Amino acid sequence: MHSAREEALQKHIKDLEKRDEEGVQWRSVQSREIQALENRLASRTQHFQMSIEQERGRSAKYIEALREKYETQLQDQQDQFYTNLKAQRATMDDEKTREVGELRERLRQETEERESTIASLRAAADSGGQILQPTDNELKTLFQRLRLVIEMVTSPFNLPGVTVPQNSPLDPTGFVEREGKNTMRHLLRSAIWARLLEGFFSAPYGFGAFGNGEGQQTLVGLYIAWQKVLAQDNGSAAADSVANADFTLFRRDKVANRWRSATFQSILSALASSPAQTESAVLTPFARNQAEVEQHIFSILQEVANAAAIDGVRETVAEIVRKAGELALQIGVHRASLGIALPRNGEPVKIGHEYIDCEEGDSAFGSVLDVDLAVSPLFYKIGDGRDDLLTVKPIVPGEIYPLPLRAGDS
Repeated sequence: MHSAREEALQKHIKDLEKRDEEGVQWRSVQSREIQALENRLASRTQHFQMSIEQERGRSAKYIEALREKYETQLQDQQDQFYTNLKAQRATMDDEKTREVGELRERLRQETEERESTIASLRAAADSGGQILQPTDNELKTLFQRLRLVIEMVTSPFNLPGVTVPQNSPLDPTGFVEREGKNTMRHLLRSAIWARLLEGFFSAPYGFGAFGNGEGQQTLVGLYIAWQKVLAQDNGSAAADSVANADFTLFRRDKVANRWRSATFQSILSALASSPAQTESAVLTPFARNQAEVEQHIFSILQEVANAAAIDGVRETVAEIVRKAGELALQIGVHRASLGIALPRNGEPVKIGHEYIDCEEGDSAFGSVLDVDLAVSPLFYKIGDGRDDLLTVKPIVPGEIYPLPLRAGDS
């Protein structure tokens, strides 16, 4: 009995020892698992801490980049603001300078016009009121009206669909082909002006008003006859033909200018008072010259336009010729030296009071540009034919179509 209890107790002790051993093993396993978990946790914690530090670094760089970006943008905006402000101030200064210049120019022109009017009235008083030459303003208006009518007759509205035949003498330099069909009106204006200068202004001081043939010989013959009378008085030599007529006398002799003004005033009076178709030594050559110039202008238009378009501008062409003839005679009436000049192709001219760009006006004021096409002439005046025989004054600026600027030109 006692032995059985001992055996049972021994077995129980062994079971407890076994359980204790198993518990030790379990605790060892648990301890290792806990250590592994702690190691993993420490590793992940370190990883997260590194990630946090990296994000902090990236965020700091991003924030710094944003700060630099916005500081740069702010600086650029400030710079642009001050640049715009400076440009606006410069523009305002330029506008003020331009306005002051325009006011001074207007004052100069008005002063000259008033002085010219006073001089004309004084001349009329000196001559008993019989001869009243046109003022500068009247000459300017007469010339501008002539130029305006030429612009009207050559506009695309009045001459639609005009074209230049290939190898036409009207456009020997290929201007329209080079610059485009929209410049056709400039070519026609140039051609018409060239014909008017040949027909009415081939000789200075109004002596080209009757043309450059027999009519001019008749007109210049009057001057030669008067010069011979003058030569008898002062012992000088007179011209013996139209070819060697000395027109420079009008640049220095007040008496010659007075005679010229009176002569052309008489011609104007005769033309105004005589009925049309009247045969006379004055009317006939003048009318013949007008008809020839008119026909020549028609031949120019016939080369580039259809018959219907030409018929539509026939009266306008006649008006151009009448106004050109009147201007030529008024140049003879005026005691000052009045001139009309067309620059040559390729000739350099200064944009300003004497010449302007036919499309851009005087926007390039002060620039020297080479002429590609002389569109309309300069109308100018030298002196007054009495006290002043030297001062040059543009009355109406000429118009040019300039050649393109070469590389390096300004």
